[in-house]
Amino acid sequence: MPGKHMAGTSDEPCRRCKDNVSVLVVRSEPLCHDCFARYVHTKCIKRLESFRVNFGAEQQRRILVPLSFGVSSTTLLHILDLHLKTQKSKTGRTGFGICAIYIQDPEQKVQAAQLLDKAREQYPDHHYASLPLHDVFRMVQDDASIRSLVPQTNETVGWSPEEHFVRMINSLTSATARADVLSTLRIRLIVEYAKSTGCESVLWGDSTTRLAQKTLAETAKGRGFSLPWQVSDGSSPFDLNFHYPLRDVLKKELVSYINMADPGLSSLVHETSSGATQASTSSKNTTIDDLMTQYFESVEENFPSIVANVVRTTSKLEARPDALSDPKCNLCSMPVPGGRFGIHGWGGDQQDGDDFESTHARRDICYGCTRSLPKATMNSCSMFNTTIAMKLSNLIVCPLLSASKCLAHWNYDRIIVNGEIIGSPYEYIRKTNNSNYPLQDVNSIYMRCNSGAESGVALTTKTYTVAAGDMLGFAVKDTFGHPGPQQIYLSRAPGPAAEYDGSGDWTKIYSLTYSLNSSYGASDGILKWATHNARTFNFKLPSETPPGDYLLRAEGLALHAAHKPDNYQFYIACAQINVVGTGVGVPGPTIKFPGGYQWNSTGVLIPEFWSRITNYTAAGPTLWPEGTMEAHVLDGTKKTGAD
Repeated sequence: MPGKHMAGTSDEPCRRCKDNVSVLVVRSEPLCHDCFARYVHTKCIKRLESFRVNFGAEQQRRILVPLSFGVSSTTLLHILDLHLKTQKSKTGRTGFGICAIYIQDPEQKVQAAQLLDKAREQYPDHHYASLPLHDVFRMVQDDASIRSLVPQTNETVGWSPEEHFVRMINSLTSATARADVLSTLRIRLIVEYAKSTGCESVLWGDSTTRLAQKTLAETAKGRGFSLPWQVSDGSSPFDLNFHYPLRDVLKKELVSYINMADPGLSSLVHETSSGATQASTSSKNTTIDDLMTQYFESVEENFPSIVANVVRTTSKLEARPDALSDPKCNLCSMPVPGGRFGIHGWGGDQQDGDDFESTHARRDICYGCTRSLPKATMNSCSMFNTTIAMKLSNLIVCPLLSASKCLAHWNYDRIIVNGEIIGSPYEYIRKTNNSNYPLQDVNSIYMRCNSGAESGVALTTKTYTVAAGDMLGFAVKDTFGHPGPQQIYLSRAPGPAAEYDGSGDWTKIYSLTYSLNSSYGASDGILKWATHNARTFNFKLPSETPPGDYLLRAEGLALHAAHKPDNYQFYIACAQINVVGTGVGVPGPTIKFPGGYQWNSTGVLIPEFWSRITNYTAAGPTLWPEGTMEAHVLDGTKKTGAD
């Protein structure tokens, strides 16, 4: 696991220098502070061989570094500054000069002026600029091609660049379309600024994780033909070279680097709590980019090689030798193979060809951009809504990366009684209809028993008889691949369990959280999670439980993205049980679902999660019976290295 912090008491030596104590584990290799910093620097600098000092050059080369003041671009600026200082100390010259540009995006809440001032103060040898995104309508030389994509009225004649920009963005009908067009315009503006300042190359701060996300997002949006220019080092269709120096570094490694660096560096990082990369609880506000980003940031936690393999494989793609001679899209400016513009050009429309050509192809926009443009210029079948994005997440991403499932996600499929796994999968557990995808809306009724686990499924699910005081448990399809707690709730049915919708009161009877054993579990910050890689877990059904039919609810909460609002991931299932015995207890305290948790509840939103948290309080009420303590040791089995 990349960037895995070790407990402060660890005496394991650094595997590279052998002298210092290791402070984290990077891809199974314990490293000290200095060796880890050198590791990140080397990964970046080895990509800059073409920017060595050229003693014969009369004029210094210039490169452009786009800044977002996120972890990646800030780290890149820092490393480049160190590299130039090293070059100058050795040769008296530098291989290139740096221009840094920040694009003011109306949907981002970054205090650009203050952060640029900090950057100038910390790295004074470079040139800095900030431009509003609407300047793309001023700086693009053939701005008529972009302006032609803005919905026209008699009033648009003589409009300012800002007015054209606002009209274009307001005409976009989906979150995915807005995110896609904003990103495209941002790239166009960065390119034009690079040309205007004499820069020969753009050095993007994309990490391995970001490039993997971009690979599948662009493919899903219909722009896969552009991948050779969007993820690989080398020439681009803009008569500039694109380079990705951080392409071999995972985002989590960059987060660790920032956390271990001087405070001056971390003060330049502005991570908004509601930026475009967080998945919204509202499906209509979720974009394809959000889904891909969230997916890869979770996969890199335990399976970094999968993320690296996506980027490594994509980097082998090559454009045709004559590709740059193809006609270009008016919006993204990417060469369109054979000039096959629009949906009709790729055989994806359901309209008459001549009619479609008259309204679409003449506008010279590629298949991907056609999907993002206003509905008035498209047929209804070309609107790429969030439902399609969700399906692509499961149907394209999961099979491609993990052969048959989304790695690190899980389902509960069988119950355990007194150490014995009972029945076949979902015989006694209501089966969800969302594969192994998490829930991210605490206000949904699916917080009771997951998506699709309503009466239709319930009536076909059997009810198993257990005794109060039995040891119960859940077996997991796959494993608990994310950090976070596992909790068990109990709700008594007013009649048969198969007819109960879970709308009544719920009592928490079990909570398994972090491990007290510093050598066990997955490390995030300083905490290690007792739930990590578990395949089964067991707990005691209170002997005080009164007889009757119940829903037994298993709840796993993945916290790897919970530092941002609404980025929590709940995995939930309900078993149907009939309890026999002489228990006369009164379960409580109780909560209801939905309503028991809020988006900012303790244990659900953890802004400091990646800042080495040392304690964790689980969401929900106290345990019943009174005096029951949460567990810190797994009673069950877990995945081993041989599995």
